Amino acid sequence: MRKIITPDMAKDILSRNSQNRVVNKSLLEFIKTQINTGQFVYNGQSITVSSSGILLDGQHRLHACVETNKDIEVEFIDGVDSSVFGTIDIGRNRTSADVFSINGIEKSKHMASICNLTMTKLDLDREKRGTISVKYSPDEILVFFRKHEEIIVKYYSTISPFRSKQKLIPLPRVVAMALILDIEDTRGGMSYIRQILTGVAETESNVPFIIREKLIKNALSVRTSLSPNYIRNMILNSFYTYRQNKIVSKLSPQCGNLPARGTLF
Repeated sequence: MRKIITPDMAKDILSRNSQNRVVNKSLLEFIKTQINTGQFVYNGQSITVSSSGILLDGQHRLHACVETNKDIEVEFIDGVDSSVFGTIDIGRNRTSADVFSINGIEKSKHMASICNLTMTKLDLDREKRGTISVKYSPDEILVFFRKHEEIIVKYYSTISPFRSKQKLIPLPRVVAMALILDIEDTRGGMSYIRQILTGVAETESNVPFIIREKLIKNALSVRTSLSPNYIRNMILNSFYTYRQNKIVSKLSPQCGNLPARGTLF
């Protein structure tokens, strides 16, 4: 429906925009300039609101309307199911974190990253897709999260306190690695990760502490030398040696093999 949006109307819609993306200041200023110079015209691009009143698309135009204190004419659509958020405005790179946020998921950026990292490593659909290289859409990542929400939130809550004491690895990567290792929730992945993060022994194997020393040295280095993929491979591939309670003198990213995929995912 073609509609004139007044600054007051824009304010009202924006008041229900708590779960949308951070405002892009450059884009906002561009739209404000268009409005002030008379170049902003109706072009059929919609401002979209969900059935629950949440703004799904159009926040920059609405902010520009408010800040210029001028009416704008747009296509206005309301009553849309919020689940379609991930399909809106794909050309402007709406991220998985954006989709998680609009669906009311706390720690949206971290949760989306955890799911993406876990899914990519496990390559859940590689046979169906016919390729090892997999890129998941925001909606696919959201479906994965909903399916495993309880255990993902549990792992995040459990690991966060240990990781916060010494930030050796980004939190989403730590949680994703624990999820991958504890495929059947019986293999000791959580204990292994906890020992790496805290330095407190829980088994006879010294593998977690050799890894921890490498991570600390890397963190203190003026020039970081270990890439995220190197660290991931070192931790995941050394898990097999750890599970055998081995005492070793050194490790490499090729040490051991990742246990066979279980049934959790």
